[in-house]
Amino acid sequence: MRSKTIVLLKNSILIVSLVILAFYLLAMLMTVDAYTIAFLNSSVETIHYRISFFPLYIGPIFMSIPIFYIYQPTFSEMFVILIIIYSICLLSTLLSGKNNIFDTVRKRENPFNNAYVSVIALTSAILLIIIAIDLLQKSVGIESGKLESENELLMYLSVSMAPIIEEIGFRFFILGIFTLFLYLTLSGKLKISPINILRILLNPKMAREILIEKYGRDILWKPVILMVIVSGIMFGSIHYIYGGGWEIGKVTTASLAGILLGYLYIEYGLPAAILSHYTFNHFFMTYYFISRVSEFPVIPYIVDVLIVILGISTIGYSLGLILGFKYDESEEVTVIEI
Repeated sequence: MRSKTIVLLKNSILIVSLVILAFYLLAMLMTVDAYTIAFLNSSVETIHYRISFFPLYIGPIFMSIPIFYIYQPTFSEMFVILIIIYSICLLSTLLSGKNNIFDTVRKRENPFNNAYVSVIALTSAILLIIIAIDLLQKSVGIESGKLESENELLMYLSVSMAPIIEEIGFRFFILGIFTLFLYLTLSGKLKISPINILRILLNPKMAREILIEKYGRDILWKPVILMVIVSGIMFGSIHYIYGGGWEIGKVTTASLAGILLGYLYIEYGLPAAILSHYTFNHFFMTYYFISRVSEFPVIPYIVDVLIVILGISTIGYSLGLILGFKYDESEEVTVIEI
């Protein structure tokens, strides 16, 4: 019975993840619609705004990088750039992990063997946990607050840019450099090519795998996962410290999200962390704007239902793995061919 339940949950994760993939692509296409809706609720002169400074975090330190010497993109041009980047991240996760998405579905092995499935499944699970925590905090008077902005288009752009800005700042610069430092120290390689440095920063698991071959065990796991927790708490605290409408309750939920993003980064690489963050931000906000102009917003409702199903399936499947439940492949009857 336990075996069949694990198989059912595993298949649910794979199937729902593939269905949500269509809504990822649709969200990117519907960015134009969401942009228009946001603009109609913003000041007219917003259409003429250009971006002169690019915001960036290096850990908790915020800075603005002047880009007006090179080019000053309009909001619409920046959205095009963002969609291209997020499309690349989506494609990268579909093809990465122990198995690409095609082999993962065909073999029906552990769904976490593929980066994309891991991203959307774990993000859905954490989202449900975050909602539960937020409701619990509100019941005792601890508010999380919400983003405040008089200009909806500016808010939409800020939320859409955040996954890249914050993942570079908190994952790339903190976890990536920390992992690189440990790798150089433990490997004894004081000289390393710039290309390999970049490869480790983009996918820290590369450093762990090299050291596993040398030492026979993952000696980086404990210190790196500790730094994931530290950087996650730092990430959550920054949301409250820098304000923007967030209250103290945001620290808890954002820290939990930050820990997830850190785990995805060290396990699947920077594109996975960016895609997860994209889901929290641009993905849901795009459907939020679309729902505002529909009497019965079918698509946003479907997305919500899919996320709930996937989140519950992921939590159940993960608990089964933690408790040591196994499944017998001989019990599976249907074979999926692609």
